[in-house]
Amino acid sequence: MFKIVISLLKLDIYSIKPYVSITNKVFLVFTALTISFIQMNPIILPAVFVSLGAGLGTTAFFLGELHRVNIFRAVLFVRRRSVVVARYLLGAFVTLVGGGISFLLMILIWFIRWPEFFLVGPLLVFVLIVIVQYILIISIQFPVYFGAGYAKSKRLSYLSFAPLALLFTLVNMLDRVWHFIVDNVLFIAAMSLLLSVVLLVCSAMLSLHLFEKRDI
Repeated sequence: MFKIVISLLKLDIYSIKPYVSITNKVFLVFTALTISFIQMNPIILPAVFVSLGAGLGTTAFFLGELHRVNIFRAVLFVRRRSVVVARYLLGAFVTLVGGGISFLLMILIWFIRWPEFFLVGPLLVFVLIVIVQYILIISIQFPVYFGAGYAKSKRLSYLSFAPLALLFTLVNMLDRVWHFIVDNVLFIAAMSLLLSVVLLVCSAMLSLHLFEKRDI
């Protein structure tokens, strides 16, 4: 099963690769950095890059339906469990990559603009908080897509972006949030990681249940 999952994951990554061209990457980085410097708020970076990762995760569902990949997998007797695991690994992978890139850029901007307040730990924790929010979005979207298909449920899945309201609230309360994070770095980091794992596992179990009942 492990080799099949890795093969499916590579196939998904290959399918979304054209959507992350060099031009798109440069434009995204330039736009995110420009907004951060203009608003003097590098906290925007995790939201931009992690949201891109979450979007790429859902793109795989769209491409899969467009090219009828599920039918092809059924003909090859690929287990649906393997498909679910591979798709969640893709979602986690692209989200973590987006979080990692934004973390490095945040360190650079923060060190340049506020060297006297440069603390790596709190910056990493804030990125983890953003990642948890987007994992929550993925955890809501993926079961919907696996259960009903992308085309039928994409509008309903927009409701999963409600957690973004919390993110914008955190940005507007940056001073108070920053002091809370600095005082509770280890606790917040541990809870963020634990919550991410719990969300993904519960969501994957629900997705598998719905996907096995679905007619392809």
